[in-house]
Amino acid sequence: MKNNKNIFYIYHNYMLIVYPFLINTWNLYEEFDKPVVGDEQILFYDTTCQVVLGRANRNNLNYKNVCMKLMKNLGVYSNELRPTNPSNERCKTINYWLYYVTNMTVIPAEIIKTIFEQSNKIAFSGKNQHICFNTYDEEIINPLKIIKLYNLQDNIETFLSTLKKKGSADYCSCKKYIYDCVNIYKDMNDTYCTDPDDINNKNKSTCDMLSVFNRSYTEYLFKRIDIGEKIPSLLSEEKEYIDECLSAQSSVTGTTDQHSNTHSSTTGGVPTTLATMAGVSSVLALFYKVNHNFHLNN
Repeated sequence: MKNNKNIFYIYHNYMLIVYPFLINTWNLYEEFDKPVVGDEQILFYDTTCQVVLGRANRNNLNYKNVCMKLMKNLGVYSNELRPTNPSNERCKTINYWLYYVTNMTVIPAEIIKTIFEQSNKIAFSGKNQHICFNTYDEEIINPLKIIKLYNLQDNIETFLSTLKKKGSADYCSCKKYIYDCVNIYKDMNDTYCTDPDDINNKNKSTCDMLSVFNRSYTEYLFKRIDIGEKIPSLLSEEKEYIDECLSAQSSVTGTTDQHSNTHSSTTGGVPTTLATMAGVSSVLALFYKVNHNFHLNN
């Protein structure tokens, strides 16, 4: 479990550094993954999760931790944390966070479904109401890639505003995220969603999500960018690579390599300002060094 926490921590902080313009999204992921420690309602979460998991699974600590975190995030015993609308951003991100969790800790979809159902019953005294809709689907292929697409889809206004700030610190990272997403979409759509049987049966869940992303990206981002700005179309056949920021990236790489020759004993080639940022561990600094020229597709 400790290794899983480290992986999430590294991933979260990597994304926070590389794509800081999505800080609100990354902060939600971090909030949702915090352990239920010191919460005044911890005994209620513990007892409820034992009931939800049943005799066969109540001693599985991984299942129990996920259950307690999910109930806390749903605000079962806290009106302050409880989402005000089943379709709001918090609910969507809770479901996205679940894919990260289940990528590290395999947990049956039926258990997650039961946690949602029990949470709704507790919060609304058995009425047919929902805190959040359970959209988790274990049939999704490569869920972390799909969630990367949906992070773009759900933050289109943020991407549009960042693209208007050409020359800003976030501009190139914003375009990199977009190009990554376009290539992810093309790869997955070509691999899983070209055959009618795949689209309608075998890979239906994945293809449906890719179709929604296609509409959102095309209608609300691609067609709305300012004249003179360029982002890739989902219809082009070749993979898309960003050229506009390559010179800036080369400059940063050169600076990093030069810094590495004189300060390798302390930061391993990572700029001091980066390695000392709040919340960035030495593990993350190493992770960044290995990946700073890697085309991240997760």
